[in-house]
Amino acid sequence: MKVVVDGDDNRGWKPGKSTGPSPMHRSIEWYRAFHRFVLSEPALKPIADLYGGGGVMNLSGSDLVRLHTKAVGFFHRLRDPNLTNGFSSVLDTFAQLNPAAQPNKDYTPALTALNDRGYVELPSLPDDRTRTMHAYLDASPLVPSEALRRPESETAPEEAKVLRQNWNLAYVPRSRLLRMPGLLSLAMEPEQLNMIRHYLGAPPILTDISAWRSFAGESGPKEAKDAQLFHFDLDNYRFCKLFVYLTDVDDKAGPHIFVPTTHKSETISAKRPPDGTPEQAAFDQWYFETIRKSEADVRKWFGTEPDAITGPAGTRFIADTKGLHRGCPPTNRDRWVLQFVFGTTPATVWFESQRPRAFADWDGSAFRSSGDLAAYCLSILFPGA
Repeated sequence: MKVVVDGDDNRGWKPGKSTGPSPMHRSIEWYRAFHRFVLSEPALKPIADLYGGGGVMNLSGSDLVRLHTKAVGFFHRLRDPNLTNGFSSVLDTFAQLNPAAQPNKDYTPALTALNDRGYVELPSLPDDRTRTMHAYLDASPLVPSEALRRPESETAPEEAKVLRQNWNLAYVPRSRLLRMPGLLSLAMEPEQLNMIRHYLGAPPILTDISAWRSFAGESGPKEAKDAQLFHFDLDNYRFCKLFVYLTDVDDKAGPHIFVPTTHKSETISAKRPPDGTPEQAAFDQWYFETIRKSEADVRKWFGTEPDAITGPAGTRFIADTKGLHRGCPPTNRDRWVLQFVFGTTPATVWFESQRPRAFADWDGSAFRSSGDLAAYCLSILFPGA
């Protein structure tokens, strides 16, 4: 579906004019602007009707976000790549950016691999940059993973030795993470960002940044919990994540485990048993309703050997974590991981007001010179960058 729009009164997202005091407010502004655009174009009536027509503009901000959260799940269950790709085309038109340039020769094979397998490794970070980032995070305070779902002021950091006893992993508070030198330049590397745009079919929006330390057991491996069990993410209509290992990761140091091709709706449809059979009901219950999945069941339903992504500190890869994946509990040493989430809509969980104080003396010139794509990508978390 390619949309051609006459006039621009209702088009686009203007991050420089955003008045919302926090990423969540800017996210709501973005959704309202998107619906004004959809409602203004007769060609987009099917999309408008999907969200309830003009009544969507009367929803509260929280209800509007919830509507899109439900729609993401609806798209996933429908398993219709034409709908997903068509929706990405609408989002691409709405963004009002210049057409995407073709990835250069270094990134074209990476884009192909990401489309085919669901993940791809990129060139590693230089050793000195990796060491600097690792040292910064290693000296940072930590909070339990549940703290990221609440305003930072509500959770006090705890010592790593205490967290190790009660949790499998812990996160660096965002206020500390955002002060890490070189953080955003890693996410905004132009060719990488262009490749992500091609993969998503629409300009990416940076919706989250996080860094965590996975704890190795003191007398053996910890029991896998939460995201260390197989699952899939539904962060957005289309999305992908950039991961960076800041410690050496081998088979015993907590590798990311990914089941190839399970990011594709076609794979899910092909593995799903025939309509109306007890096997189909069992598959649907397991795949759609069971949040954490065993490796035995993954092998049973998909018959695919999971891949373990290993590598030295500085290893960098992009994954579409709509595919089945997990983080393996480390057994011989702690693992540090940095993660950036890119989506096609601003589905963010950041509550605090931004720009953060960490950027009080930061003029953002490096990202302005990177062009409109970088500015759009940062428009929810870092407007005016």
